[in-house]
Amino acid sequence: MEQPIRTPTAAPVHLPQPLTHAPVVQAVPAASVARVVTPQGDVITGYLMQPADRTTAAGAPAAQPLPVWVRSTALLMPVAAGSATLAFWGLSLAVESLAALAVR
Repeated sequence: MEQPIRTPTAAPVHLPQPLTHAPVVQAVPAASVARVVTPQGDVITGYLMQPADRTTAAGAPAAQPLPVWVRSTALLMPVAAGSATLAFWGLSLAVESLAALAVR
């Protein structure tokens, strides 16, 4: 079934609104750029993720490194969680056998 093409009666007109205030532009400090020359003579230029000249704000304490026990605990947590998950899964497979032993 064919339908007639509808044409708009009036073309849409966009009337821009005047600016009532000027936009605020904040200056962003330039990112640190590193230029490295490889032993083969290639020049690699890239942005540094953490600028070397970054200083802490006045009054802000400097960042302290994490203690060894915090790092080791964070590394062992997935292992402990995986072991517990595996143990519970094994017990769920043996629950009928354990129930049969408990009844006798």
